[in-house]
Amino acid sequence: MYCIRTVACEGGTFVNNRLDLLLITETWHESSDFVSLPNVQCVDTAWLIPADTNIHTVALINYGGLALIHHDGVKVSKKSLDMTVTTFEFLYVA
Repeated sequence: MYCIRTVACEGGTFVNNRLDLLLITETWHESSDFVSLPNVQCVDTAWLIPADTNIHTVALINYGGLALIHHDGVKVSKKSLDMTVTTFEFLYVA
Protein backbone atom coordinates (compact mmCIF):
# COMPACT_ATOMS: atom_id res chain seq x y z
CA MET A 1 0.00 0.00 0.00
CA TYR A 2 3.04 2.24 0.24
CA CYS A 3 2.82 2.87 -3.50
CA ILE A 4 -0.81 4.00 -3.20
CA ARG A 5 -0.10 6.48 -0.44
CA THR A 6 3.15 7.83 -1.90
CA VAL A 7 2.60 7.83 -5.65
CA ALA A 8 -1.08 8.62 -5.79
CA CYS A 9 -1.61 10.92 -2.83
CA GLU A 10 1.57 12.31 -1.29
CA GLY A 11 3.26 12.38 -4.70
CA GLY A 12 0.51 14.64 -5.97
CA THR A 13 -1.04 12.62 -8.81
CA PHE A 14 -4.48 12.56 -7.19
CA VAL A 15 -4.50 15.92 -5.41
CA ASN A 16 -2.56 18.12 -7.84
CA ASN A 17 -4.52 16.97 -10.89
CA ARG A 18 -7.87 17.43 -9.12
CA LEU A 19 -8.98 13.90 -9.91
CA ASP A 20 -12.27 12.53 -8.60
CA LEU A 21 -11.25 8.89 -9.15
CA LEU A 22 -7.90 7.17 -9.53
CA LEU A 23 -7.61 3.43 -10.17
CA ILE A 24 -4.25 1.86 -9.38
CA THR A 25 -3.28 -1.68 -10.40
CA GLU A 26 -0.50 -3.90 -9.05
CA THR A 27 -0.62 -2.24 -5.64
CA TRP A 28 1.07 -5.13 -3.79
CA HIS A 29 -0.90 -4.24 -0.66
CA GLU A 30 -2.75 -6.07 2.10
CA SER A 31 -5.49 -3.51 3.01
CA SER A 32 -6.71 0.03 2.42
CA ASP A 33 -5.88 1.20 5.95
CA PHE A 34 -2.84 3.17 4.77
CA VAL A 35 -4.63 5.83 2.72
CA SER A 36 -5.26 8.65 5.14
CA LEU A 37 -5.71 12.03 3.52
CA PRO A 38 -8.45 14.55 4.25
CA ASN A 39 -11.56 13.96 2.15
CA VAL A 40 -10.09 10.91 0.41
CA GLN A 41 -11.32 7.30 0.59
CA CYS A 42 -10.05 4.04 -0.86
CA VAL A 43 -11.96 0.98 -2.06
CA ASP A 44 -9.64 -1.90 -2.72
CA THR A 45 -9.12 -5.57 -3.32
CA ALA A 46 -5.88 -7.29 -2.42
CA TRP A 47 -4.64 -10.62 -3.69
CA LEU A 48 -5.51 -13.20 -1.05
CA ILE A 49 -2.58 -14.23 1.11
CA PRO A 50 -2.49 -18.00 1.72
CA ALA A 51 -3.26 -18.96 5.32
CA ASP A 52 0.16 -20.58 5.85
CA THR A 53 2.08 -17.41 4.85
CA ASN A 54 4.31 -15.76 7.46
CA ILE A 55 2.85 -12.25 7.49
CA HIS A 56 5.28 -11.02 10.17
CA THR A 57 8.27 -10.57 7.91
CA VAL A 58 9.61 -7.67 5.86
CA ALA A 59 10.15 -10.15 3.02
CA LEU A 60 6.38 -10.47 2.48
CA ILE A 61 5.30 -9.15 -0.92
CA ASN A 62 1.63 -9.45 -1.79
CA TYR A 63 1.63 -9.16 -5.57
CA GLY A 64 -1.35 -7.85 -7.50
CA GLY A 65 -4.05 -5.74 -5.94
CA LEU A 66 -6.39 -2.98 -7.11
CA ALA A 67 -7.29 0.28 -5.40
CA LEU A 68 -9.82 2.93 -6.36
CA ILE A 69 -9.05 6.23 -4.63
CA HIS A 70 -11.86 8.78 -4.58
CA HIS A 71 -12.94 12.02 -2.93
CA ASP A 72 -15.56 11.84 -0.19
CA GLY A 73 -17.96 13.66 -2.52
CA VAL A 74 -17.92 10.73 -4.94
CA LYS A 75 -20.05 7.98 -3.45
CA VAL A 76 -18.48 4.58 -4.15
CA SER A 77 -19.37 1.27 -2.56
CA LYS A 78 -17.78 -2.11 -3.06
CA LYS A 79 -20.12 -4.78 -4.37
CA SER A 80 -19.77 -8.54 -4.54
CA LEU A 81 -20.51 -11.02 -7.28
CA ASP A 82 -22.09 -14.39 -6.64
CA MET A 83 -19.11 -16.26 -8.05
CA THR A 84 -15.56 -17.25 -7.17
CA VAL A 85 -12.75 -15.99 -9.37
CA THR A 86 -9.25 -17.44 -9.00
CA THR A 87 -7.40 -16.47 -12.17
CA PHE A 88 -7.65 -12.68 -12.13
CA GLU A 89 -8.51 -9.76 -9.85
CA PHE A 90 -11.52 -7.52 -10.12
CA LEU A 91 -13.04 -4.66 -8.19
CA TYR A 92 -16.79 -4.30 -8.60
CA VAL A 93 -18.06 -0.92 -7.40
CA ALA A 94 -21.20 1.13 -7.83
